[in-house]
Amino acid sequence: MLPASRIAIERFSPYFNQPELGFSDLRAAKHYRLSYDLPDEELYDFAYIFDAPPLASARRSCARLDGALLDWEKSTSGEPARLPRPRRAIVLVKPSPRGHLEHA
Repeated sequence: MLPASRIAIERFSPYFNQPELGFSDLRAAKHYRLSYDLPDEELYDFAYIFDAPPLASARRSCARLDGALLDWEKSTSGEPARLPRPRRAIVLVKPSPRGHLEHA
């Protein structure tokens, strides 16, 4: 099982536009700084993914989430989650060049 991790803060997400949601002091993600030899201000202007300083509350939340996931995994004996089968099947079709429908 993979541990819980930090989220990616994307330019057009509420986390980017609303610092009151808990993410402030954003800067272009590390991979931009490694790939481009530009000042931070220029990287910020064109970056899509951003890093924020880690929060102590996030570390605690990730630890709790990791514990809950581990408990769930143990209780399911490692079996994958299964969704009930739908009562009706959905069949995707596409028009053919000959003008009739074919199964996709």
